[in-house]
Amino acid sequence: GLPPLVGAAAHGEGLLLASRAGHLLECPGPRPLGGASWKCAPPASMPRMLPVAVGAKLLAAATAEIDQRAHTAIVFDDDAHLISLYVQEGKDWFPLGELRIKGAGAAAKPSLAFVDGDILVTTDDGLVLRHRLSDGAILTSERHAIRHDGTVWQGACATHHGPEPRIAHLRLRQSGHAWLPEIIIAETNAAAGQPKPAFFA
Repeated sequence: GLPPLVGAAAHGEGLLLASRAGHLLECPGPRPLGGASWKCAPPASMPRMLPVAVGAKLLAAATAEIDQRAHTAIVFDDDAHLISLYVQEGKDWFPLGELRIKGAGAAAKPSLAFVDGDILVTTDDGLVLRHRLSDGAILTSERHAIRHDGTVWQGACATHHGPEPRIAHLRLRQSGHAWLPEIIIAETNAAAGQPKPAFFA
């Protein structure tokens, strides 16, 4: 079997999954009904693996098609505050740049998601950042309060419903000996002022 998953994103009517070791899996939609298993396989139009060296481990990952090309953002477990960005060139990944996750605690767990050509970064200690993909400029910078006693925050993504930007947070709530999933929808506001580029080599 594959290593644990560290990323999942909508891909057409299906899903695009990323494993801790960098495997990419495509699960074509629509979602199976009646509890049937989702048939997943390496994607036909993207590299089978993310740009991860043998033995390296991912902490978070997000992959999406933007302007008809696959883009990926990854965070390695040996540096939880550094995002590496790549774009697909043929059958390989070409580096776009890197972003530092500023404002997160030393032990914060990050989550990554693409939304409308931007990269959304959230952490379990309450950070919410939205970077413009073209130059890394911060479009949104705020805090969330989704994590409470008896719950474990898992990750977040943007929603596409309604006129206002919103973020869907996934958390687990302990109920007896079981952990039950919950989706919390929170509004977000664009950062004031002129965004400044944030990419660095």
